[in-house]
Amino acid sequence: MAGGRVRPAGNLLLRRPARHIPLFLMSAARRCLFCRRGDGGFVSSEHIFPETIANADLAMLPPGVVCDRCNNGPLAALDQTLCAYLPIAMRRAVLGMTNKAGKRTTLRFAQGRVEPMPKEEVAPGDSHGVRIVDSGPRPTLVRDLSDGDEVWLRLEGQGGRRLTPRFFSELSRSILKIGFELAFLDHDHTLLEHRFDGVRDVILGVRDHSGEVALALPGDLNDVRLRGSYMLDESSGLGGVAISILGVQLVTHAAGQELVPTPGFFIGRF
Repeated sequence: MAGGRVRPAGNLLLRRPARHIPLFLMSAARRCLFCRRGDGGFVSSEHIFPETIANADLAMLPPGVVCDRCNNGPLAALDQTLCAYLPIAMRRAVLGMTNKAGKRTTLRFAQGRVEPMPKEEVAPGDSHGVRIVDSGPRPTLVRDLSDGDEVWLRLEGQGGRRLTPRFFSELSRSILKIGFELAFLDHDHTLLEHRFDGVRDVILGVRDHSGEVALALPGDLNDVRLRGSYMLDESSGLGGVAISILGVQLVTHAAGQELVPTPGFFIGRF
């Protein structure tokens, strides 16, 4: 993996944000990291991970790196795609995460919904509670196995966007966006070089992109971390990117290279 300041964290790498001001921010010729233009406004900060994910404020790019036009346009749409992926949406609902308005969200799916419990129903000492409401004859919570005094339940639900090639393509672009911004923390103005124009165009959706996304469900339901790693290629720019959001793991490659099948991962092609 390129770029230093990384340490092992499970089977991905946790990248520590660089604590310095990017050199090109001091220049009058300021250009957006993605569109490479200087006329899109530079007022807002850019969240590397979607803003509605807990702890996303710990990984941000300051104003002046990404223009407001890209930040509030195609990049915001990619964040929404990532949050719409059902396993991540389910994790956000179960963990009691809030939306931008500060309200805990209700997740609706084919068999029912997961909704926040009123404060008066939450057990003393708990920060929040959720309840699962079935809307049909098929139960959402299914008894999986018993081990002594413990009973394991499996949550079954269908919903969210269909896993079509188009959705996999958008997921790939959202993963690449995170990897590209993580790379900026380590390499700052180097990411403005023309060898990265191809991945810039892919992320913004102005260039066709084909490849694969590998997806895995959480192995540890207590995992609420945001993690990511990337690889840089000397010729083509960005290579493989792997991220983990609340334990949900996603991997893709900027050049569309085939991913190595790994136990526990599902591969979607686009």
